[in-house]
Amino acid sequence: MALKVLLVDPDEEWLASASEFFKNALYQTKAVSNGKDAQLALYNDKFFAVILNYSVKNHNGLQVLKFIRTNHPSQKVILVFNDEETMGGQEKEEKYKKLGATEIAVKPFEISHLADLLEGHQSLGDLMSTLPKKEGVSDEVEVQESDNEFTGVKIDEFFSSAAVLFDVYVKLSSGKYIKILHAGDTFSQERIDKYKNDKGVEFLYFHTKDRRKYVQYNNFIAKKLISNKNITGMTKIVQLKNVADKYLEEVYTEGMKPQVIEQGKEIVNNVFNFVEKQNDLHQVLKDFQAFDAEAYEHSFMVSVFATSIIKQFD
Repeated sequence: MALKVLLVDPDEEWLASASEFFKNALYQTKAVSNGKDAQLALYNDKFFAVILNYSVKNHNGLQVLKFIRTNHPSQKVILVFNDEETMGGQEKEEKYKKLGATEIAVKPFEISHLADLLEGHQSLGDLMSTLPKKEGVSDEVEVQESDNEFTGVKIDEFFSSAAVLFDVYVKLSSGKYIKILHAGDTFSQERIDKYKNDKGVEFLYFHTKDRRKYVQYNNFIAKKLISNKNITGMTKIVQLKNVADKYLEEVYTEGMKPQVIEQGKEIVNNVFNFVEKQNDLHQVLKDFQAFDAEAYEHSFMVSVFATSIIKQFD
């Protein structure tokens, strides 16, 4: 079922463009051009998010924001300003967030920027429920794109839901890839095995824009593995390492955005639960040292520096 988004903006032309964009991105939209209609819409329906222009009239944007905070305190709100002057700088930005704005966006920007902000707040359940599912597996497609647009994971360590969350590729050469699974396809282990066993492929690739989905899903898998006593400690620690590696890539490229921090908290909780519940932790760590000595040494040095920093706060 499509997620509902309420668009509130005095510019009718912008509303039409934004509505079309979000519908193509598989959202369900309702567009209004004044604050009174926005409040009425919120009274009559539930929305995944509200994209609210501060300059809306009758009632103004600030009134609508306060209405949402009072009546729908958990509502996600992207507050849009027409320019930096209207927004009023960093100090005002913090004020608007305290009043209930989840994100701030200042024009000019591409409408796709708003879609990125919305996606950052989708739960795994949201992602799964809005995924356009297809029966079977689509044809493989060769594409040419910059290597910088992709990130890779070992083929032996790739997990997928029954319906593939994002496009999956095999790298043919620099800048040349073949899409072997399409988002929404029924996952095909047979196709993965064909490339692994018959063609000797060692890595699968996906777009960096889908990295957050990868982290979100694989952190969910890590949580399930950690709670299962029949799964080996090595399997659990390798899964945690894969999630952490991609998470660090996300931090490096996206910065410490609120939704990135929230993902980090979930990963840390999984690591803590693993350490707490794994009775043979010492042996697992010794096995991991033999499995990936470089990663083990790096982890050790990070622990040393982290401990040194923490000691300064004693």
